[in-house]
Amino acid sequence: DQAAALLVELARERADLVVAGHHHALREFADVPVGDVRLREVVVGTGGAYQGVGIPRYGYLRLTFDDAAGTLEPCFVEVPPAGYAEPPNEPVGSLPYCDP
Repeated sequence: DQAAALLVELARERADLVVAGHHHALREFADVPVGDVRLREVVVGTGGAYQGVGIPRYGYLRLTFDDAAGTLEPCFVEVPPAGYAEPPNEPVGSLPYCDP
């Protein structure tokens, strides 16, 4: 399948992070096994599709690169949905919120 083939190529090239889109999900997978390599993956889909349960969640992924430390850190920036003055600020999946 195409997704598996892509993960194999990314593992072969030792990718630092895999970013994938989905229509209504936000989740970080810190340890995706692909052969003898472990990949880090973030699925981001908070741009639109409302499930009809709870408060709709909208926002985007922010990636912070620290060359000196050799790190790449993802976090979630939440944007208030229509009709709300502020975002709900409830935890979303396993991804931390960005500092303001």
